[in-house]
Amino acid sequence: MFTNYILMAFRTNNIKFSIRSLMRQKGYTLVNIIGLGMGMALFLLIAVYVYMEFQTDKFHKNYNEIYRIETAQYAITASMVASFAREVLPEALEICRVDVGGGNTLAKIDEKQLWIKSLYYADSSFFDIFSFGLIHGNAATALVNPMSIVLTESEAKKFFEDEHPIGKTLVINNDFTVEVTAVMVDPADNSIIKPTAVIPFHALPQIMRDSAMLNDWNNWNYYTWALLHKDHDISAVSNKFEAGMDRMASERLGFTDVELGFLLRPISDIYFNRHIPYDGLDKGNLSFILIYISIAVFILFIAVINFINLSTAMAFRRAREVGLKKVMGSTRNMLVRQYLTESVLLSLVALILALVLFEIMVPEFNKLTQSGIEFNFYTSPVVIAIIIGFAIATGLLAGLYPSFYLARFEPIVVMKGEATKGKRGSTLRKILIVFQFAVSTAIILSTIVIYSQMEYARNKDLGFDRNNIIYFSSSGHIPRDFESFKSELKQIPGVEYVGISSSVPGRIGMGWGRIVDTVERRVNALTLDPECLNVYGFEIVEGRAFDEKMPTDRDNTYILNETAVKRFNLENPIGVRFWNGTVIGVVKDFSYLPVHHGIGPLVLAYMPGWSNYINVKLSGHNLTQTLNRIEKVYESFAPGFPFSYSFLDDSIGRLYAKEQRLFKLFLFFSGLAIFVACLGLSGLALFTTQQRTKEVGIRKVFGSSVKGIVLLLTRDFLRWVLIANLIAWPVTWYFMNRWLENFAYHINMQWWMFAIAAILTLIIAIATISFQAIRAAVANPVKALKYE
Repeated sequence: MFTNYILMAFRTNNIKFSIRSLMRQKGYTLVNIIGLGMGMALFLLIAVYVYMEFQTDKFHKNYNEIYRIETAQYAITASMVASFAREVLPEALEICRVDVGGGNTLAKIDEKQLWIKSLYYADSSFFDIFSFGLIHGNAATALVNPMSIVLTESEAKKFFEDEHPIGKTLVINNDFTVEVTAVMVDPADNSIIKPTAVIPFHALPQIMRDSAMLNDWNNWNYYTWALLHKDHDISAVSNKFEAGMDRMASERLGFTDVELGFLLRPISDIYFNRHIPYDGLDKGNLSFILIYISIAVFILFIAVINFINLSTAMAFRRAREVGLKKVMGSTRNMLVRQYLTESVLLSLVALILALVLFEIMVPEFNKLTQSGIEFNFYTSPVVIAIIIGFAIATGLLAGLYPSFYLARFEPIVVMKGEATKGKRGSTLRKILIVFQFAVSTAIILSTIVIYSQMEYARNKDLGFDRNNIIYFSSSGHIPRDFESFKSELKQIPGVEYVGISSSVPGRIGMGWGRIVDTVERRVNALTLDPECLNVYGFEIVEGRAFDEKMPTDRDNTYILNETAVKRFNLENPIGVRFWNGTVIGVVKDFSYLPVHHGIGPLVLAYMPGWSNYINVKLSGHNLTQTLNRIEKVYESFAPGFPFSYSFLDDSIGRLYAKEQRLFKLFLFFSGLAIFVACLGLSGLALFTTQQRTKEVGIRKVFGSSVKGIVLLLTRDFLRWVLIANLIAWPVTWYFMNRWLENFAYHINMQWWMFAIAAILTLIIAIATISFQAIRAAVANPVKALKYE
């Protein structure tokens, strides 16, 4: 029966009558089109964004066969793991090692110096596993010659403009020359692997001047990828692989009673998994995605509710029309089809507005999210059909209740003025408006919680000083003449301490496998000199710090953090054997990774040869002058290398940049969702005031004030706000607590957050309905008494 309604609704006469009817009610039609159009536009925008997020890495032809080799403690592995895997895993078609640690690398061609932002080192199987197409060159030979380089299309254009790049050479870090052997397409925005240039992995020993580095089991700095056969049984393969890798490590390296916990992680389980230790690849935020999906559904549902409320609010104006049509022979089914046609026509017009708004919003949306959404709805007949079907379905959903509601009016009842005062319609409207209030409250409360957590993460005491500290790479002659370089820097007014380290807090990514006491342990490592402890204000809570006046401290003394002491059950850590030396101190725990991660075991090592970041603590006075003088000293020790530095607090802030962008996006969606909801509140306020027009006139004649009438008309809304808050609070509390669990350190929800959400919801409701209430309250009572 319902199918017949739909098929007959689009008869020519129905469409003609619907257009006339909608044109007679221009204000009602315009508000409905704007409400539905905005709801659809936001729904489409969120849907496309979510779709793009879930398409991450799926452009790889072998997406379902790509796995990363990890251990239970690290996403990164030693170089030797690849050779072990080749023996243990015959199901692997390809194994590829990748080093992503070559970011911001200086490259020179003739007199032009530019930075390569993301330099990777990878085995020649890189292009067999990952589907990065080559514009020029041969994938089979592109990474065979050690001194070769593959550039992305944009990077090649940056260096060579319109010249053909194959065969051209670049000088990397003013030190070694590489030949361009291929040009690859730019990695997609929705890719976790985003090199701007790739150099053969086996060039690393030559470039780093360490011939043994790839055979060092203790050097865990590389990703290891595997491409399996299409028909593999991952469960069986994983079990065999885990046991085989542990056995191989034991046989080749002499480990006993050590389970490293090797595993094969599918590439599909990487982008949204924020709990993989030592995974520095780009990450999505599934909790935000789920929030966006919820908002998208709520926005569309609220737009539909608006339509229903406005339709029922206008019902009294159409009651006589319904009565006359029934007197003239129209059946209930005919009227239902007529009003469904109006609803669908409105929805189709709203779709046109939605597509226009979508195109307008996409550029600003891409700026906000730093993404590259490009979605053309008009290129595929299937997509066009889906979009039109979406609009029709929305129109039918929105118009279904109003159509049956209007069609059930009886001519006799209409003439008595009771047509729109049914209890069933009133109950449904109240339920829908409470739902809108509940959604608005949930959105506001969620916004408060998310903002509070973002601020907490940004301002949390990390356990070290991060103010007025700059860091930059050790280039040119600085590594060789570091003490002279340091001495000259410390003569500059405004420079307090100068140290050197392997990384900086917040970005420590080096992992070691070392003997602690008598047991092989996995531990995170930061190498630094004694003065670096002063740069960051690390607190030694037991034992002593490194002493540069004691030559024996170099390369064989270590400081553990408090977590390592607890985790390894070291009752008396001072003097305990660590690798080739001993533990001399314990440092107070500090956050060396973003707050999503907890503090793990960490060792500080005084190993100058392993350190390449210069850390400078400034006084904060005359910063510009101080930085200019530091640059001059730098240029004298590293001629030809541009002075590029970062402030540590800015660097730490960038760790949360994506969350900040996602939060701004959440605010954008939330604000528009509340705005769309306000249209619905306005519709219900219109309905309520029009239903009580004569009552208002009588009250004014008997002396009621404008204030008293406004309170009368808004009193019910305040009750609905309270009910909506009671519904929204426990639901939001549950889901926000689940979201907060994604952070190792997070806030606790406080009572004042609920109070603010309730107050703001109340203010929004009053602001929305007060216009209609005041308008009714100040109206001429004579006109009100003549009403109907």
